[in-house]
Amino acid sequence: MSGGSAVERAVEALVRGYCFQRSFTHPYLYERLGDAWRMYDAPRGRGKARCEEFVSCHGSPELVSQVARKHAEGAYCLSAVHDANESGEEMSAEYRALGYRLGAAEPVMIHPLDRIPRAASPARVARVSTTAMVDRLAKAAGQRQILPEHLVDPPPQRSYVALRASPCGPSIADRCRSDGCGRCGRARAPASSPSVRWRGCPCHCRTRRRGRAAHPGVG
Repeated sequence: MSGGSAVERAVEALVRGYCFQRSFTHPYLYERLGDAWRMYDAPRGRGKARCEEFVSCHGSPELVSQVARKHAEGAYCLSAVHDANESGEEMSAEYRALGYRLGAAEPVMIHPLDRIPRAASPARVARVSTTAMVDRLAKAAGQRQILPEHLVDPPPQRSYVALRASPCGPSIADRCRSDGCGRCGRARAPASSPSVRWRGCPCHCRTRRRGRAAHPGVG
């Protein structure tokens, strides 16, 4: 993990964690190109490559656009990150002038793990540590959330489930995961079932996940 501001380190954690997640089905690579990170598919023997993405923090829109146009091998999009005390309107206007259209905007949350809050939960939180639970989680989520080869120490990814009692045995009421990225971690938001959505289970699951890490969390 490189130096720089907290936002710049968060952007690097997001890039590395996102590429790790997308590599479940085919390697999705990243590289630093000046003020931008490029995320892209590894060469494919067949099939269409996924959209490339160029992520920049505090980078000049004109320079980031030049990097993308020079290095992109197909369809691509740009993601520009700015500090919380800065307005994104001016930056958006500069990208519009270059011919880009705003697709969406969302916050990046950075949480230093100096203090871990306590939270009550209506379910028991457990780390996914067996292939049987890997399969149960994939069935509950509808797709793989963690692979068997990730069950190592230290793990490249940690997944947690919130288990709630049911007549057929413990059921998965909530899930979350985090990808290790050097001294930072990228956390994926929990996906709760309606029965526990507003009863503290997502908060407790997130707290448990963060409490297992020794580095800042980025969500």
